[in-house]
Amino acid sequence: MRRQIAVWIGMLLLVAVRVVAQSVGTIADSAGQADVLRAGTVVPAAIGMAVQLGDTLRTARPGRLRVVFQDDSVVSLGDDSELQIDTQVFDPTGGTYTALLRLVRGRLRAVVSEYYQRSGARYEIETPSAVSGVRGTEFVVTFDPVAETTAVVGISQRVAVHSVEDRVRHGVVVTAHELTEVVRGHYPTPPRRLDEATFRQYLEGLEFIGEGRPESQTVGLAWLRGADIPPEDRAAALPPPVGLVTSDRTQVYGPRTLGEDLTEEVNERRDPSGIIGNSPAVLQSVTGKVGVDF
Repeated sequence: MRRQIAVWIGMLLLVAVRVVAQSVGTIADSAGQADVLRAGTVVPAAIGMAVQLGDTLRTARPGRLRVVFQDDSVVSLGDDSELQIDTQVFDPTGGTYTALLRLVRGRLRAVVSEYYQRSGARYEIETPSAVSGVRGTEFVVTFDPVAETTAVVGISQRVAVHSVEDRVRHGVVVTAHELTEVVRGHYPTPPRRLDEATFRQYLEGLEFIGEGRPESQTVGLAWLRGADIPPEDRAAALPPPVGLVTSDRTQVYGPRTLGEDLTEEVNERRDPSGIIGNSPAVLQSVTGKVGVDF
């Protein structure tokens, strides 16, 4: 009998340790109806609740949810959205930083911490049609399950976007105030500049109003508005994504089918700092660690 009790106690301790080890974030704010699906059980979301690996975060309409992860990254979900926490490895001692989140439907806004600016770090948000990879930036991802279309909008710095069918080639780089769309079975459309009204529409419903401060430390900074920076201080140019036909992107592009023969490529390099308005060194000095307060 004592042996059985000892075995049960040991099993409970293992389960408890495993639960603690799987905690990767905390619910920082919520509005409307939002819940957490964990191991087949639905629990109403509450401020201060731990978020664990394997959790699915869901919002109704209306419903919003914000999570601060252990790596200082922040994700806000809009109405009628569903997000799966697939991978979260945060090991500063070993220099390992990996995060993979899956947006099943709806809209999210991500503020990715500076840890992912380091070599070998990986932060990705995947939808059924696209995968977005970043190293320290802020952006919006939406997925419409009816149209099977992903939209990625840059808020600051850069986001690399690929089709889930081809994660190596035919990717595009989205910078501040730019949009790309990925229809399932197609490559991303080349980025196009959004006017201010359209840009704000993508942010609508992803902010928690009434706190007396911006959603993140990057909102309202001068470099997001394209501050005047000498050319010699601008960021190094990036190689163009495979498949672009012109460098000025004034042409209207439609979705490209996977496997389409693309015979022309851009030989010029893009200079995204012209949009962001500052060099990496300046950006790092301005933004620093995310560390959002609530």
